[in-house]
Amino acid sequence: MPELTRVLVTRAARTMEGDDVIAGTEGTIVGIWNNGEAYDVEFSEALGPAVIEAKFLRTLA
Repeated sequence: MPELTRVLVTRAARTMEGDDVIAGTEGTIVGIWNNGEAYDVEFSEALGPAVIEAKFLRTLA
């Protein structure tokens, strides 16, 4: 998935600041790790960024 892709988190995660991200939260990819194995995702809510494995993200139309 390229940067700036809108995604939905399909499994709970934790941000770099320790905030909980619940499944179903929408965000935007802002960084790519290991050729797409994981992504930096930023959220519109008052959450910090999180690194989330690709298998736990789904693109939004």
